[in-house]
Amino acid sequence: MAELFTPSKRDSDKRQSAPSRLINCYREPSSDRTGHVLKSSLGTEAFAETSGVLMRAMEEVGGIIYCVAGGELYSVSASGGVSTLGVVTDHPETTISGNNGKITVVAGGSYYVWDGTTLSNPAPGAFSDFGSVEFLGQRTILTERDGRRVQWSGVVDAETLGGLDYATTESTDDNNVRALVIVGNLWIFKERSTEIWALTGGSGVFSPITGATIETGLLEFGLITKIPNAAALIGDDGIVYATNGAQLQPISTTAVETDIKNHDATRMFYHEDDGHKNIVVRFSDRPAWVCDIATGEWHERAE
Repeated sequence: MAELFTPSKRDSDKRQSAPSRLINCYREPSSDRTGHVLKSSLGTEAFAETSGVLMRAMEEVGGIIYCVAGGELYSVSASGGVSTLGVVTDHPETTISGNNGKITVVAGGSYYVWDGTTLSNPAPGAFSDFGSVEFLGQRTILTERDGRRVQWSGVVDAETLGGLDYATTESTDDNNVRALVIVGNLWIFKERSTEIWALTGGSGVFSPITGATIETGLLEFGLITKIPNAAALIGDDGIVYATNGAQLQPISTTAVETDIKNHDATRMFYHEDDGHKNIVVRFSDRPAWVCDIATGEWHERAE
């Protein structure tokens, strides 16, 4: 019985020494005699439906959910109403952001802006093959796909990309994968390293923070997720990390890392359940691994 209540640590390389496994349930601390109870994972319920099969990206902007699925951009209201806004490239490497009421999308190298009426492709500035989009300092920020440049728009102007408004990630000689804004700074995740950038005073220039280069990159484009005031990701070394504002802290166990090495990790996301903040690593060929931030323990989820 004691083994049943330990956190999931099943390791395909060490099945005899680490047999315990929690699937679709996790430990929750309690004040009773045992000190904990088993709580079942949340179920799912249909809220809205799009015509696309594959969900590429989803983001809440101004109280409205925007998503890209099946090569189309949709908005989803609080009541579950779905509106089709326009056609975009259907590609796994898709990100969504906002800029003062406008919605920005990067999908498969192309950049789109929804202004509330029309979905357009703004004229490129420093480069035309885009990797990801974010918003910081009243500017839309775009990374270069398979390159090292980062460019930004005019103030409150997602459509205007100046040819000189860019800089290059130069601390290491590896390409950008994608960017994420974390606690007011721009984190640029690369193939084998990470750079932290900031807006330089009122000059409107983004530049790297001195000494803020981390020698860990992002394993794949989709293997990262925002969490409140932070982010979690799988590094290029196959370890799951969480940010603490300045560094990356490893949070994965040997069992999780073994499955990342031996199986196909496809996506990460975050959800909350009654005070439990959960980081999810999803796979195509095995149950997902889920880390409960409140306890630091991992369990598995089959659906």
